[in-house]
Amino acid sequence: MRFSYFPAFGIFLIALSLVVACQRSETKSTAPAQPPRVDTGSASGKSNAGSVTEQQAKVFADQWVEAVVNGDSRTANELIGWREILTNAVDSFSIKQKTKTSLVESNLRSASQISNEISKGLIEGGDYRLVNINQRGGDSFALFRLINSDESFNYHLIRLRKVRDRVRGDQFFVAITGEEMADTFRTLFAPAIASMGLAGKLSGKQKEYNDAMEQLAAMKAAVDSGKLNRALKIYDQLPESVKYTKVAMIQRITATSIENERAYQIVVDEFLEAFPGDSAGGMMTLEAGCVRNDPKLIKQGYQTLNEWTGGDPYLDLMVGANLANFGELEQAIQLTNSIDPATTGVGSSHAFKMTIAMAIEDHDETLKQLRALSNDYGYEFSDLRDVPDFAKFVDSPQFEQWQAETGR
Repeated sequence: MRFSYFPAFGIFLIALSLVVACQRSETKSTAPAQPPRVDTGSASGKSNAGSVTEQQAKVFADQWVEAVVNGDSRTANELIGWREILTNAVDSFSIKQKTKTSLVESNLRSASQISNEISKGLIEGGDYRLVNINQRGGDSFALFRLINSDESFNYHLIRLRKVRDRVRGDQFFVAITGEEMADTFRTLFAPAIASMGLAGKLSGKQKEYNDAMEQLAAMKAAVDSGKLNRALKIYDQLPESVKYTKVAMIQRITATSIENERAYQIVVDEFLEAFPGDSAGGMMTLEAGCVRNDPKLIKQGYQTLNEWTGGDPYLDLMVGANLANFGELEQAIQLTNSIDPATTGVGSSHAFKMTIAMAIEDHDETLKQLRALSNDYGYEFSDLRDVPDFAKFVDSPQFEQWQAETGR
């Protein structure tokens, strides 16, 4: 692997997936749009029926990660209650039980491919691992971090329940979409119900959303082809109730140029107001801050994601490196000083730590992270004398040590 130094924020750019999102229907979802917050204080000792111990949660997490990393979809699907998630998705529709069962059965295969899709992102050097296990609302939740080979990242938060002495995941939250998978499937089921001649079973906002799906598809196509003004015109023509669904508001954000700072800030703020604490909003805000060199937005996005995840050293290091690049050195140090990047198991964490070290001219730490990247992760460096960002390090005795060790 070859490595040349780059600003830390270059690692962060994300391609938001707009294929799935949650519809807000008049019928209340049986799955929450966002997971409960991490239990604190007296709430941390309470457990719901079917809750699992921390040790049981760790065993589940080890099995899930091993199955995903090895592409073992059979084991992965035994660990996630896809049938329960799909059933949860269809239960909000006023349709016959026979139709609900048919929808569940016909989509089980698609749901079971999700672990394979995660595995594909790891083929060329990605990473998938457990971040933490926390109690939320009296239940155990396991948080997993996915870093694809292109350095884009995502989180999966799985609620764990014990069913007949077996631990399974019965809710599956995805940070980049801000959705629980039952909500995702519910959105996809609406047009299927209409195509089966059951559109009359949809009512109110749910029916309006279904009727507008063609417009939403056209809007996404316009965004994908770079016709941003066309996409925004389609958005303006949507019914009012559909404009404020998550899928429409996310597409509106992606159709708004980040260079148009005022317009972009307005659409992001409106999304965050409609979906406070939403992980998708946190990720978009963080990305916007990195692209626009705006530390305020970076901190805003970080605060949302830090609360949603319950804390992740990788996220701390990434944000700290960006803040260091923007001159916010005190906060960068405060955020990352006690973190050993090796605990994240990811090479880019060492690059983040090195970014901060270089910004504060800590040459010992810079050398330490260069060694880690080279020895532990196989990164190859060109002559650092040719890289302007390393100018001060090159003038240090630590650079002489690096030269002696590497011959460069």
